[in-house]
Amino acid sequence: MQKGTFGKAMRYLAAVGTLVSLLAMFACGGGDNNTNVNNVTVGLTNSTVVGVQGVAFIIPQAQLFNTGLSGAVTLTFNS
Repeated sequence: MQKGTFGKAMRYLAAVGTLVSLLAMFACGGGDNNTNVNNVTVGLTNSTVVGVQGVAFIIPQAQLFNTGLSGAVTLTFNS
């Protein structure tokens, strides 16, 4: 009888440990502040111009600008 309850307790302990681990893994996930935005139109105002000044936009395929370029291009708007 003792062996049966010990095995049952170990199964419960393993199940609870697995659930707690999954909860911790998904609850603490993320953490990056990068947001991918595709096909969005933003009006040109004083606040939007100020909002993009100094922000680096990384374009992964430089061929969009020139077929002789390869790799990524960083575009930064300065005042």
